[in-house]
Amino acid sequence: ENDPELSDQIHRYNLTGTWYLCPDPTFEPFDIPEVRRAISHAIDRDVICEQVLRGLATPAYTFQPPGAPGYDENTYPEYCEFDPEKAMSMLDGTPYEGGQNWPPITLTQREEGDGPRAAAAAVIEMLRQNLGMDIEHEIGDPTEVYERMWDHQIQLMWVRWYNDYPDPNNTMFQVW
Repeated sequence: ENDPELSDQIHRYNLTGTWYLCPDPTFEPFDIPEVRRAISHAIDRDVICEQVLRGLATPAYTFQPPGAPGYDENTYPEYCEFDPEKAMSMLDGTPYEGGQNWPPITLTQREEGDGPRAAAAAVIEMLRQNLGMDIEHEIGDPTEVYERMWDHQIQLMWVRWYNDYPDPNNTMFQVW
C-alpha cells in the first residue's frame, strides 16, 4: 500500500464466487445439448439471489463473478435469459419433448450449509415447474462428493467456487 508503484495495482474486492450447475454430458439426459441449454433458460437467477438468498448474492452469467477483475458484463441472454417457454421449446425433437420421459436425475452437492442447500432446492423446483424434471437431491461429505465428481460418477452437480485470489486465472484456468 505504501509503495508508489505497487499501490496502483491493488484491487480490493469482497468475497467473490460463483455457484453453478455442472451436468456431466456422459449421463442421460445431459448428453443432449438442447437439454443443457433448456436448463439454463429454466432457472430464474434473480429469484434465487433476491428471494432465496435474500439479496446476499448477485446473478452471474459467466463464471468470472460480478465484482471480480476480468468480469464480463454481458448477460448472454441467448444462453442465460430466464424464459420458461423458450426452455420447454428447446426440448422439441428430443426424447424429452414436452417435459416428458426424463430418466432418474439426481442433483448432488457437498454439505456447505443452509444457503447452498436452499439455492439448490430452488433450482430443483424451477426445473420441475419449467421442464417437468423430477430431481432427487443428494447432499454429501465434501471429500467423497468431489472424488465422485472427478471420477465422472455424478450426473448433475451443484458446485460453488469462491475465488482464492482476484485474477481470472483462478477461475478460468484452475477450475476449467
